[in-house]
Amino acid sequence: MAAGATRGRKLRRLLLLALACAVAAAATLSSCTHAAHPSPTGHAAATAAVAMTAAGHSYSAFSGSPGDVFTSVLVHEYTGNVYIGGKGRLWQLSKDLSGARSLTLGSVNDSLSCGPPPLQQCSTAFPRYQQRQYFVLALHADYAKGNLVVCGNVYRGACRLLPLSDITSGGPTQRYLPSRDGFVVPPVLTTPSLISSTLSTDGKKMFVATPSFSGDGKRNPVIRTLSTETYRTLTNYSEMLIQNSGDNFPSAWRTAFTAANYVFFVYTEQIDGRKSKPTTTLVRICSDDGGYKRFRYHGYGSYVEMQYGYTTKTSSATGSYAQAVLHLEAGENLVGNAPAGALNEDRGIVVTAFDDLKGGSLISILSLHWVNDDMSEREVLCKQQSVQAGTENVGSIKMTKCNGYHTENNDTEVCGHEKHSPLATPPRELNDSSLVLQLPAEYHVRSLAGHKYGNHTVLFLGTAKGNVLKVLVDSFGYQAGKVFDSIAVDPLRRPITKLILSPNNHYVYALANATASSGAPASQLFKVPVSECSRFKTCSACTSAKSFINSAVVNPLCGWCVYTGICTHRGSCTKPAGAIRPFHQNDSLCPAILSISPTLISHMTYTMIRVHVAHLPLNPPGSRYECQFGATGQRAPTLYNASSGEYSCVAPRFNISQGLQDIQFGFYLAATKSKFLAFDGLKGFNCRVNTRCDSCLSTVAPCGWCRYTNRCTISKNECADSRLDTAWTMATVETVCPVTTPLHVQQPVQRSLVFQIDARNLPTPRAGTLDTYECVLKSSDGQSDETMQAQLTKNPGNAWRVRCQLPNSRSVEMLRDAGHSWTEKRLLLLWNGVDISGDQFTKVAFYNCETLAKGDCSLCVSQQHVPETYPLASRFQCRWCSGEGKCKVDANCWNDSRRCPSPVVTKISPNSGPLEGGTLVVINGTNLGSQRSDLSQVRVNEAECAVKSYTPARGLECETGKRTVTEGPGVVTVSLYGNTRSSANETAVMFDYILPEFRAVHPAMASESGGSLITLSGSGLDTGRDVEVELAGQPCRLANTHCHHRPPALCQDLPKIPRNRSTIWCYASPYTLRQGGKASGYVKLKIDGFESTLSSTPFFYYRDPVVHGVGGVTPTSGIISGGIELKIRGRHFSAVRDMGIMLRDTTDEITTENSTLCLARTNTTARCLLPGFSYTTPYARLVLLHDGHQTEIANNFGVAEDPIIEDSKFLGDASNNLMQVSGQNLDSVAETEYRIYVGDIHKANLCAVSSVEGETIICQVPRNLSSQGRRTYMVTIDVGRDLRFDVGPVEFLTASAQEQQDKVTGIAGGVAGGAAFLLIIFLLLFIYCQQRARVAENEVLRMINRMENLESSVATECRSAFTDLMTDLGDHGISTADDNLPYLSFHQYAIRSLFPNAGDDHPSLQPLGQRLKHLGPSRLEHTRRTLATFQRSLVYNKKFLVTFIHAMEAHFSMKDRVAFASILMVALHDKMEYATEVLKCLLADLIKASVQRSHPMLLLRRMETVAEKLLANWLTFCLYDYIRMHAGRPLYMLYQAVKSQTERGPCDALTGEARYSLSEEKLLREPVEYKELMCTFHRGDEGSSFPVRLQDCDTISQAKEKIMDATYKTSPVSMRPDLASIDLAMDTGDSSSSPTILRDEDITTVQEGYYKRINTLTHYGVPNGANLRFVKRGAQSGKSERSGDFIGTMVFAPPTQLTLPMNDDGMKPYHLVKQTEYELPPERQTVKMVHEVFLTRLLFTKNVLQRFVNDLFCKMFSMSTSSKTTPPVPEAVKYLFDFLEQQASENGIDEPDVVHTWKNNSVPLRFWINIIKNPDFVFDIHKSATVDSSLSVVAQMVMDSCGTADQRLTKESPTTKLLYAKEVQTYRKLVEKYYADIQAMPVILEGRMHDILQQVSVGPDRGGFHKDSAMYDVFIYGLHYRDSVAAALKKEGLLDLMRQFEETCDELAHGFDEKSSSL
Repeated sequence: MAAGATRGRKLRRLLLLALACAVAAAATLSSCTHAAHPSPTGHAAATAAVAMTAAGHSYSAFSGSPGDVFTSVLVHEYTGNVYIGGKGRLWQLSKDLSGARSLTLGSVNDSLSCGPPPLQQCSTAFPRYQQRQYFVLALHADYAKGNLVVCGNVYRGACRLLPLSDITSGGPTQRYLPSRDGFVVPPVLTTPSLISSTLSTDGKKMFVATPSFSGDGKRNPVIRTLSTETYRTLTNYSEMLIQNSGDNFPSAWRTAFTAANYVFFVYTEQIDGRKSKPTTTLVRICSDDGGYKRFRYHGYGSYVEMQYGYTTKTSSATGSYAQAVLHLEAGENLVGNAPAGALNEDRGIVVTAFDDLKGGSLISILSLHWVNDDMSEREVLCKQQSVQAGTENVGSIKMTKCNGYHTENNDTEVCGHEKHSPLATPPRELNDSSLVLQLPAEYHVRSLAGHKYGNHTVLFLGTAKGNVLKVLVDSFGYQAGKVFDSIAVDPLRRPITKLILSPNNHYVYALANATASSGAPASQLFKVPVSECSRFKTCSACTSAKSFINSAVVNPLCGWCVYTGICTHRGSCTKPAGAIRPFHQNDSLCPAILSISPTLISHMTYTMIRVHVAHLPLNPPGSRYECQFGATGQRAPTLYNASSGEYSCVAPRFNISQGLQDIQFGFYLAATKSKFLAFDGLKGFNCRVNTRCDSCLSTVAPCGWCRYTNRCTISKNECADSRLDTAWTMATVETVCPVTTPLHVQQPVQRSLVFQIDARNLPTPRAGTLDTYECVLKSSDGQSDETMQAQLTKNPGNAWRVRCQLPNSRSVEMLRDAGHSWTEKRLLLLWNGVDISGDQFTKVAFYNCETLAKGDCSLCVSQQHVPETYPLASRFQCRWCSGEGKCKVDANCWNDSRRCPSPVVTKISPNSGPLEGGTLVVINGTNLGSQRSDLSQVRVNEAECAVKSYTPARGLECETGKRTVTEGPGVVTVSLYGNTRSSANETAVMFDYILPEFRAVHPAMASESGGSLITLSGSGLDTGRDVEVELAGQPCRLANTHCHHRPPALCQDLPKIPRNRSTIWCYASPYTLRQGGKASGYVKLKIDGFESTLSSTPFFYYRDPVVHGVGGVTPTSGIISGGIELKIRGRHFSAVRDMGIMLRDTTDEITTENSTLCLARTNTTARCLLPGFSYTTPYARLVLLHDGHQTEIANNFGVAEDPIIEDSKFLGDASNNLMQVSGQNLDSVAETEYRIYVGDIHKANLCAVSSVEGETIICQVPRNLSSQGRRTYMVTIDVGRDLRFDVGPVEFLTASAQEQQDKVTGIAGGVAGGAAFLLIIFLLLFIYCQQRARVAENEVLRMINRMENLESSVATECRSAFTDLMTDLGDHGISTADDNLPYLSFHQYAIRSLFPNAGDDHPSLQPLGQRLKHLGPSRLEHTRRTLATFQRSLVYNKKFLVTFIHAMEAHFSMKDRVAFASILMVALHDKMEYATEVLKCLLADLIKASVQRSHPMLLLRRMETVAEKLLANWLTFCLYDYIRMHAGRPLYMLYQAVKSQTERGPCDALTGEARYSLSEEKLLREPVEYKELMCTFHRGDEGSSFPVRLQDCDTISQAKEKIMDATYKTSPVSMRPDLASIDLAMDTGDSSSSPTILRDEDITTVQEGYYKRINTLTHYGVPNGANLRFVKRGAQSGKSERSGDFIGTMVFAPPTQLTLPMNDDGMKPYHLVKQTEYELPPERQTVKMVHEVFLTRLLFTKNVLQRFVNDLFCKMFSMSTSSKTTPPVPEAVKYLFDFLEQQASENGIDEPDVVHTWKNNSVPLRFWINIIKNPDFVFDIHKSATVDSSLSVVAQMVMDSCGTADQRLTKESPTTKLLYAKEVQTYRKLVEKYYADIQAMPVILEGRMHDILQQVSVGPDRGGFHKDSAMYDVFIYGLHYRDSVAAALKKEGLLDLMRQFEETCDELAHGFDEKSSSL
């Protein structure tokens, strides 16, 4: 059993290992889901952010949590991954600073006397341990072994090994380096600059330098050598430096580097009380120095050091302490300008940033050649003089020691010989020539980086205030360095402590460090572009960057790319072949367009443009310059005039929608396909868009006005009567354009209307013409316009008087009948139907006094009823006729308000107030006066009410006065001057005076953030209008919103109104607490004039609730269902009223809607129930809810799966009463959360849980069970508060049953003696079985060993597969632009999609003349004319076409429906807008029929109707451009990835079964031994050669296809040579012999019984490195004769042709596996047994391909309007989805799942699935059966992801569904979001959709179809079903169409020919 379990665990580990390949092979879903993955260590991973700089630029940045400190940074030289070490943490990021993984290092229990674990060998017997924080001080990459070396300050400075690929993965690589002697690192050492490391020249040693910490408190420099092969210590050098012996200086190692045969270190020492200045020392060691051990010290015999610094008289600057040191290779310019002998062949220089004693920094350059000369001279002199120990002078050089130098010759080469004691050279003082830059204190340098750029040397300086300076150093000398750019990288202005260039030198990583501040990260790593040339938009700005310190300096990183017109660096400049000066950095050479003539061009004519260009090089050979016009980029070729130096081109016609419009103009080079010169002065004009005379004649364009046709034209010939001189003019506006004088007229309602208009410049009507003037009364709605005849009278000058009369006005009647008060219209003057009034029209106000007054006398006579926005010259003439009681226009009536009836009050609000008054009330009524001066007095309940505002006749607002009498109601009165007062008998409106009383407040406390619901109690609190509450001086907001930012669970008991008679509710405002943690005051209530302070109860403000950081929340995890009780510990819990908890996802994108209130709480503890969550996660965030606020209290709260109870059973006897419960995930909750009931659910029957371990629960059954023998009880288990399991009946053994069992036991004891004899026999059998068990155990151990070997091999294959795959893809050119992909033209794409089986041979695609050539020319022409009539009159009639389709569809077979829809699409391909309308009608009918059949979910699922196939064709046409622009590249990448991965292993040429496949059907289930061959293919036509990766088991045809792929890469398959016409030949190596011809079958083919094996490369003995070539078939006889082959039948067989017949010789061919069952019927075939190891291949292939699947899915189901990487939604898809939603609404379908299913069945099913399964529809490629099967699995996964039903998968489910079960859930959320985003998009207007469809119809490459031929086939279908079509037309009442159809059929019927039709 144990062995079996072990084997099962091993097998599961193997499967999990294959799944884990996804981590190393490809990024899975992060780019689509946009979710930040949690840190593997349990901490929330820090995420990449965008930091805005001071200059406005944004850079990628990575920051940890507040308080995190970064100390070390390493950039991977090959992948670009970034590793960051810091305080207790280690991070791994991608090159763009995303996808963070972190490893927590924390603090360790460390001793200065002990080494690293696991041995922790100590130098003392009783080491002293203490807790020490881990700081990462150095990072180093061992690329050969894939290790990351991490050195820190614990375990005596021991370094640690981690995997470079994933620092968080476990395994043997994650270990400490063994330390033989070790070296001690100071425990307080936390500065990264105090340690340095580098590799030796041969890479076999790693040198680590660090200050060591000795017991006496001194720090001694230590240099340690580690072997990179064994990672063991080779040498430690720990003596004090010679010149500093005895001094206690803290040392800092600034840098380490390798040059030639040496290793160099630079360290600095600070000032203490005994030194005059700090020092900088450069150390050199031979890289082969393994240590010299003959003397008492243990160290490096080649050690030499040299102090160096800078002192100058030029600027009195002094620098001896280096902040940063850099070693790099000097550029050509610096080498050429260097002093003689300064730089040797390696050109190495040491750049040092010294601290200037005056502040600022000094940047100096020191030649490494000089350093080596000084040090070597000291060594040689020491050797030649044979100085004894203690001698201080040797030759002319003073030195401290020259001990123990042993050598046998006087060779000057010091490395490789016996070594000496450590030496020191005299200090080297740098002179002015070395100081290349002096910077002020503002630019204090803290870090350095640099590299060669072309001939230049460029330095990057990181400053103490967050800037990065770019410096050009092209020569030695004082201030020779030029600062040409400064970047404000860090907006927080923290010091840039480290700069590291990316591997390609395109970016620099800048590390900003500072002391942690409140809320701000202490450290951030920025990724900054090196050049940022794109900032410069012009050539001048690009080539003349100015220095802010020095004079003008050229930016060496940027230059102007002439032929593309952009600023870039030299390597990115695209240039055509033969180009002259394509890239320059000289401002004087910038090309520019100086002038263009003419600058105005008409939209109607083609205009010759002459362009004068400066500094434009002649166009390169084979290319040409072109003029580019407009936003659409229309181009025209140019001609160059050598004499004038000008270019000329012809401007095309433009669609100009404005009178004058700017036209983009630029120069375009065809070779680079880019516009590189632009001109802004070109304008196009369109006179016709100027519809008014003034706009026509005022434009700068040469436009004139047609006076009689009211048109603006460019010439007189466009006018209607161009013979008249006055018909067209270009005179001024003042003398030509008609002008009317605007008036404002008030017109009461009456029938007859007369108006007069004054005008100027009116044209004189021509005799004998229809020239007319008209007046129009125009309303705002345009529906009640009225036209009047106009009579003109000529006045002196050019003035006219126009009289307009309307005898019977309908508008006046409408105004009267509608009861409207007034309306306004415009009076326009029209000349020949065109409005010539313009903005100078007359306003006419029609008013109706009767409706204006509304029966109110005061309102009638008031002059204020006219709207304030209407400018009146006079008022409306309304008067009050008292006899009639109406308001009329009557001079006999009066307009005095004093004669109006008495005022009447109808309403007052509010109707009560406090006795203190101060209530602002609103009084409404009638006859309240016509102006404010009419008011005499207003009294409310006998109290004076001061008027604040007044509305004439309608109402007023006043403030009540104080009343001294008792409370109670009273009347409201209004008095007018000269009028009677309104009495109490005339009004029923009452106002009540009330005395409010404020008694209590609860609670009398709140937290400092506010939000607590405060309740004020008393009486009369609902009176008055304005309420104010103060809590300790802070306002309290009334509770006028229900939840007030609270989750729904916390809103149930909140008030819905702010107050009632006895209560006022309000929310406490925030309070800023001072010292002491609390504040107090009193509660004040104010209601209008009433004020009351509750002095008996003070109100307190306390601190917000705080949860303890450690142990604050227990337990630290829960389950999905929630209900687990959490105990929260902290402070100030009593200060809030409402308190609860909520779970939130770490990304903030998914938040649970469930929240719970805490059950009970004190000031320091609270018990809360955990809410439910939507999914399991180890990193949820627990949020504390308090009074509307949210505080995160745990960011790593785990959510596990719910426990699952499987069964339970009774254990033991009545004495122990134990019960065992088994299940899954039982330990996900604590024991206290389980409540197990036996029998009835109450406390007495509770089974006490004693232990929960793994998958078992043990509990103590209560003893009060019945004693009636054996009984069965129901067992119920509660987990928390929300999860219950009914386990079912369990049989228990009670006390009475135990007694009976004891009796049975007594009887059994008598039998025991007889059983003793049997026991002896059993013992003998047991011994025998033990021996057999040992044999079995040995077998198990061997099995485990084999499984471990299998694990290792799978892991190795998994790690390398993705790298190999990406290499293959790169070799196939897939990294190129989309234009290089083998896209099919639209014509071929449409043919393959519409007619996948027939292709170009389909009859509808053949010319009609060729099909009907038997008819003769005349009959053929007649047929064409008749078809044109059929098309124009019938097919283009939507009613006919829809009826036509419905009538035939009833008789169609499935094949006919598909064929007809494709033929119809070809016939309508140039009328896509009309085809869309027809499709919408058909879909609407189909939806209606589906709803009536109650099967709406089945709509569009199958291709059963013409509408469904037509929809698929419509999507095919509309989405072609989307595929080309967005989805094509990831689709092609997926195809190539599947193809490359399939070809990576053996693939059977006959069956298509492959070792690597996504389809179980095509998985090769037999072990096939093979090996890879790297051969060289020689291409004869070019003489070039290509490496080709083959397999020795490949057939010859497979090898030829792989060679084709490697040679032609992304070239279209149709352009490649035909494999059937060529042979593969192998060179024999003997020039005298012919090459060997390789074929699939020849006379050497091996025969095995009835089988013969297809020839493979192994058959011909093709070796690794073989030379192969193609020869024409028959061109070489070769060594093997041809007897037949399988070319064209194995590799290029269609996917369905998997069963091959016998050959003519009766032999059965096979390749890898013999097919013994291919002739048996399906019912007799046996299923192959699939071992689990084959399923791991499915997983392996899936994980390798996951990145490409994910990229394609994102392109299909992601949308964006601005992102460059995320494509926009195709407008056709939005239009279709809106149509489906509209149809659902019209048909009464309100189920979201139905519309979702329709969308799935339309775009994904009808289009995307087809494209994924058939990429050969889009690309010119060949798709094998194996590739087809894998793509089918991907297509199935896409369809599953679009579904809504939950997948219920079991072990019997197909592997195609199990394989992507997890991804489907993630993708499904993406699809739902995609659909929701589309629904939220603006509606596509019909006009916009019309333009899109028209572009689809007439776009490029849309031709090539024979429309008349397709129309002929449409007619043939109609002719075949003629009777049915005619009957349907008659039924629909379309008799005319039926007659035309019958006539067309009669004319063409006798020309019908079955051979020429497509039926």
